[in-house]
Amino acid sequence: DSAAAAALFTTLPSFSGGTLSFALVAHRFGEATFNITDTSVSPVVSYRLLSIQVSPVNDPPSFTLAPSIEMEEDEGRWAGMAVVSISAGPLEDALQQVSFSMHVDATP
Repeated sequence: DSAAAAALFTTLPSFSGGTLSFALVAHRFGEATFNITDTSVSPVVSYRLLSIQVSPVNDPPSFTLAPSIEMEEDEGRWAGMAVVSISAGPLEDALQQVSFSMHVDATP
């Protein structure tokens, strides 16, 4: 249907010389179906359905690490923001929860 196609494509599918071309809207997924009409053997007209399925992609989250933390050996405890600009991803991924884990390889 035209609403599904408008949501998925910036350039609607078209044929030229047997080549199918189209352009997708970024970060969208779904399915759209089109009627293809073959009029190459006039007056016979042939109809076919073309279905294009765009699968979702789980885009990775993004974040920025703070610059290196430097302190003197006897300063004791440090606490502060080490990760900033946290984003779960584009609109479809924005509802996902982002969490961090850290492995410390402490060699004395």
